[in-house]
Amino acid sequence: GTRFQVGVGGSGAALKPPGKLLHIDIDASIVDRVHKSDASLIGAAAEILPAIDALMNPQPCSPEFVEKIQTSNRELRQKLRKRLGPDYEGILDAIRELAPRDTLIVRDTTVPAYNFVNQLLPIYAPRTFIGPNSAAIGPGLPLAVGAAAGTGKKTVVVHGDGGFMFHATELATAAQYQLPMVICVFNDGGYGVLRGLQSQQFEGRYSDTDLGVVDFAGLAESMGVTGVAVETLTEFKAAFGSAMDRAGPTLLNIDMRKLIPMQGSILPAQ
Repeated sequence: GTRFQVGVGGSGAALKPPGKLLHIDIDASIVDRVHKSDASLIGAAAEILPAIDALMNPQPCSPEFVEKIQTSNRELRQKLRKRLGPDYEGILDAIRELAPRDTLIVRDTTVPAYNFVNQLLPIYAPRTFIGPNSAAIGPGLPLAVGAAAGTGKKTVVVHGDGGFMFHATELATAAQYQLPMVICVFNDGGYGVLRGLQSQQFEGRYSDTDLGVVDFAGLAESMGVTGVAVETLTEFKAAFGSAMDRAGPTLLNIDMRKLIPMQGSILPAQ
């Protein structure tokens, strides 16, 4: 489900849905946390929605309405993809093309996830898209370790370098158990989210947002995980494809400073 709690416009204001709000959630503690609902039902959506449907008068499906929704979806996706630029758009497409449909996709709270994975990566199967419910950075890698260990399925995790440092030692776990993981560390040399917030709220004055240069590929190798440095879209496609074919874990250290930047991205020394 959704909590309608993501801040918009840099103001931190939650996105308020229009009209009356019927809140259906299996977790009673979530109801009315962000917005006051007009009515609420506690339980599994799979049980509640058919019950609601049975109480409603059948309505014919309007082809014009369906086409309008589909057109709006296509136009929005095209607009969002245009913001990415050719390199990140290519990375997005490569992940989906090279990863089988049942691949587990885990994302941390990170700029790449905000900008393209959460919004634009097609997901084809239930229980294959995993991420934190909070806005805290760092849980991506341990979530991915658990997913890979628990299912035995290939698991791709999208991480930023700042959040990755919170649990980098989990690389040793991935190596010890030879977990089927592809760890994509998008390395912009610091805390990209904080740079964005400081740019919006403090007129471009930055404080303690840079981490310096970390060789994550070398770090991975030191723990028994295959590490690959990536600086171009071509290198990403080759490295990601090889990682998908490899039985054990692989880390890709993707240098965002060498890629064509996404619209609005802020890198060190800018």
